[in-house]
Amino acid sequence: MDRIRFFLAAVLVINAFIINVSGQQDTTATDSLVFFDDLSYHSEFEKESFESFFSEDKKNFIAMFLAVGDSSNDELLQTAKASIQSKIDKYNSPSFKKMKVEKRVKKILKDVHDSYFKKYELQAYFDEIFTDGIFNCVTASALYSVIFENIGIPYSIKISINHVYLVAYPETNSILVETTNPMEQYYIYDQHFKERYIEYLTTIKIISEDEAKSKTVEELFNEYFYREKDISLQNLIGILYYNRAVSLMEDKKHEEAFSSFEKAYFLNPSEENGYFLMATDAIILNECDYSDIKYAAYLAKLSRYKNIGISNDNISHEFYKITYTVLVNSSDTELYNEYFNKLIEEINDTTLINEIGFVYYSEMGRYFFNKSEYKESLPYSENAYRIERKNADAENLFISSIILSYSDMRNISGILDSLNNYAGKYPELADNNKFQGLRYSIILNLCNRSFSMHDGTKALEYLSMFENLLPPDYSDLDVSLISKDIVNAYSKAASYYYRKGNYSKTKKYLEKGLEFVPGNYELLIKLNSVR
Repeated sequence: MDRIRFFLAAVLVINAFIINVSGQQDTTATDSLVFFDDLSYHSEFEKESFESFFSEDKKNFIAMFLAVGDSSNDELLQTAKASIQSKIDKYNSPSFKKMKVEKRVKKILKDVHDSYFKKYELQAYFDEIFTDGIFNCVTASALYSVIFENIGIPYSIKISINHVYLVAYPETNSILVETTNPMEQYYIYDQHFKERYIEYLTTIKIISEDEAKSKTVEELFNEYFYREKDISLQNLIGILYYNRAVSLMEDKKHEEAFSSFEKAYFLNPSEENGYFLMATDAIILNECDYSDIKYAAYLAKLSRYKNIGISNDNISHEFYKITYTVLVNSSDTELYNEYFNKLIEEINDTTLINEIGFVYYSEMGRYFFNKSEYKESLPYSENAYRIERKNADAENLFISSIILSYSDMRNISGILDSLNNYAGKYPELADNNKFQGLRYSIILNLCNRSFSMHDGTKALEYLSMFENLLPPDYSDLDVSLISKDIVNAYSKAASYYYRKGNYSKTKKYLEKGLEFVPGNYELLIKLNSVR
């Protein structure tokens, strides 16, 4: 948790401001940090806009810009489209097209500004342009971009840490399209934030190790955090979602903010968005009590940042926290199972799956074992042992569960089949005295039972099986727990041959029994009588 906690401190600084962060590249897909199926929506309109945008060739940017706001709907979409289309038709008219480039752009800017923009606000959504005339540099740039896109004016979208603007005809005339004067605001970032951010960029190799060593944190932060970039129209939608996320963070609505950060990253996969997405996820997990299965998804998503500030140990530690809270404290095996299954379903890292699996199977096995429900414990303890065969605690729990699960000897032949099956799967159990002791006991009991049922042939097969399982040097074999079974088996074998008049074999089995239990009175008496 320590590594997760320092991201909490890093993210809390965003509560004091709303910024416009830059995009990295134009893409309709994204890397493994956010997938389309991860996205959640605050309205049906938003959901339909995303599904349409990423399934159809013709992109409806107006719908996507509107979708960021809470009040957008189909009716507003039609109103906005009609209004924008009327402007597009006007600017495509012969009279407009005859104008010189500079004059045409200037007239469009003035007309759009006079028609739509009434009040500048730092936090504004695209829909507010059409309902209240409220705008900011991002939403105004979005409107100009849509219009330029549809009337064939080439443009580029420029973005820095606190401003967005356009350049029309960037390859020739370079006409500045200033949506509003840049805000004269300065945001204060403490040294801790700067250091963590530069560490993050170094980890994901945006900053090389040589560069990190040759420049100060202050120099690197100014260069990378405040840099100006060109972004696409799709990235611009991501900027709107980023601003929405920050606004939600100010209101302590961390889960809603995370949802917006996901969409911000999906549309604009920048290192800044990735950083704040990870940090917001960490905040949610720091504050949760794991009483709801929904937090499994947050933990699984945090695991995607492996080696970028989040390690497998962080995720495993959180799963220990889930174990303690849900299983140990609340005995809620159903919810604990749900957590495990959800995590395994969403995590792709095999090593991490095994680490979490070991905790889950071990703790579930121990939970049922401590309740004396040994048969319920057995499959869990076996799975834990299967994952970590060299773990002494896992081996002990597994063997103890086997022994106590088979205390009911009514289906003794079935028990032997199970033990032989385990021995086949885990050959190393041949070195476990407890496990082998149970096998010896079961085989000898089957031998004695067969003699009692006058099936000497079967009994002798079991006795041969027992001897074949023994190690080559069994002089140090601890037979204290099965000495009575050994005496009974070899005594009955001797009696079996004695009745047949085969005294040499009678003597042989009595002497063999005495090798295991030297000085046993019953075997000695019988041996002396044969002599």
